Amino acid sequence: MVYRASALGNHRFDRRCWYWEDTDLGWRVVGSGWRAVFAAGAVVKHQIIRLSPGRWVLWPRRFHNWPAKARRYPTFRRHLFLGVWVRPLHLCYDLALIGMLLGVRQRLGLVLALPYLASFGRTRGLGGRFPAGKLAAHIAWDTVAFASLVLGSIRYRAVVL
Repeated sequence: MVYRASALGNHRFDRRCWYWEDTDLGWRVVGSGWRAVFAAGAVVKHQIIRLSPGRWVLWPRRFHNWPAKARRYPTFRRHLFLGVWVRPLHLCYDLALIGMLLGVRQRLGLVLALPYLASFGRTRGLGGRFPAGKLAAHIAWDTVAFASLVLGSIRYRAVVL
């Protein structure tokens, strides 16, 4: 992000917004009347952080703060799928989880897992070596994301899944 000095005014990073202080600052600047624009020609250099497989699976813990963003800035929900889910795949995962729970007693409940299975193949590549390992890793990733969002939704009293 780049700001005009006049847009920042007295706005500073809020240390209570750990890991989303830049997002918070941006929403406050926009809230004070400034407009955000996308610079398509901008070149951004960002450090690439290599993750071990274990750290990659735990990476979606960062979703824990998304409910805090939604609570503090209600218009943030416009950037969520149907105002609740981070992405459409998150909705599909939630339906699959409900379907699995229902499927224990009623096999028809397993039908709810079909959207996740269908979108999983389109959004995630399982080709190449070790497709079963990739499948397990992605399901673990989605499970960590779900748990982080549920815990964040409880903590910040704002539902984001």
